Amino acid sequence: MALLSGFVLPVGLYYLLRTLGVGPLLALLAGGVPTLVRIVLTGVRERAIDRISVFTLSLLVAGALASLLTGSPRWLLAKGGVFTGIIGVWLLWSLRGRTIAFEGILGFQRTAAAVEAWEANWRDSPEFRHVMRAVTVIWGAGFLVEAVVRIVLAYTLPVDVVPVVTSVQFLVLIVLMLWIGPRYGRGYMSRRGLTTGPDGIRTVSS
Repeated sequence: MALLSGFVLPVGLYYLLRTLGVGPLLALLAGGVPTLVRIVLTGVRERAIDRISVFTLSLLVAGALASLLTGSPRWLLAKGGVFTGIIGVWLLWSLRGRTIAFEGILGFQRTAAAVEAWEANWRDSPEFRHVMRAVTVIWGAGFLVEAVVRIVLAYTLPVDVVPVVTSVQFLVLIVLMLWIGPRYGRGYMSRRGLTTGPDGIRTVSS
């Protein structure tokens, strides 16, 4: 749902409106509607809005206002770079404690036993903590690079080319980081003779 509302629909809606003669600024503003609808529907369904949704909504509103005041669509195109840049800094900042990578994966665990196993790994295994921090660095650095590239592209490429190029770039980056992180973690643990339990949780070394 997030992928559809965050990438596919905005890009498709932008080019549809452009073929209908709508200006680039209004077409880009309309591209934020699917994300806005998703945030509202999620908030109504769960009767709460999480911090990421609040941040995304704030960025949408700020970007729209800035673009309307300046009359430039390029700020809206660069806005995604600001978003990913802040996420990159947030990830790296979390290295001070329990990393966002660890907290994120922990949130996907479905059973109390799995949560306890992950908590035990973080508490007792320096190797496990190293992998979680390394994955966080990979994602944080990746988002910072994406932010710089996106902003440069937003102000150098033709306006109508930027939406599809930056969307493809972002998806490629996500796939690459999803491949690099687990590959590094498995390789690191394997070199140290560590194993993985039957539920997919790494066994704490004694």
